[in-house]
Amino acid sequence: MAPSALPPSYVTEVARPLAREAARRTGSCTVVCDAGHERVREVLAPYAEVRVHRAADVDVDALHAAAGAFLASPTLTAVSLAQTRRAPLAFLPPLGPHQDDLARRVRRATPIPTADPAEGIAEDPAGPAPWAGVDPAADDLRGAQRIARAVRQLVLAPTGF
Repeated sequence: MAPSALPPSYVTEVARPLAREAARRTGSCTVVCDAGHERVREVLAPYAEVRVHRAADVDVDALHAAAGAFLASPTLTAVSLAQTRRAPLAFLPPLGPHQDDLARRVRRATPIPTADPAEGIAEDPAGPAPWAGVDPAADDLRGAQRIARAVRQLVLAPTGF
């Protein structure tokens, strides 16, 4: 979760119901935040199956690699990590106009669903990764061609924060 100013209502109205739903579906949920972690930990404390960590204290790559589904704030880092791992991704509701703008621009290239605390996850983030349309798994590009294509896609990715 980002950015540095996490509104208290976001924790209770967004993080809590989505963490509960994720834990209900999978049996556990790990929440990693770079801001407001004490408030997040306090609100999610009643749910033993939900673990809360500060981003600075964990190996985000390892957690992401072990995750069955990845819900993240609309940030370029989340998009890049999920695409690199070819992992399913759903966006959390944006925290402000910059994340909202980035989410809109990313969705022009690939259909990333949004997790809605009232309705759960619009699409199954454990389903097919949204990267298939941008970088098909069936694509048989090798070596330098594959790297050139990935660099071209990264260069075209939205960069607003």
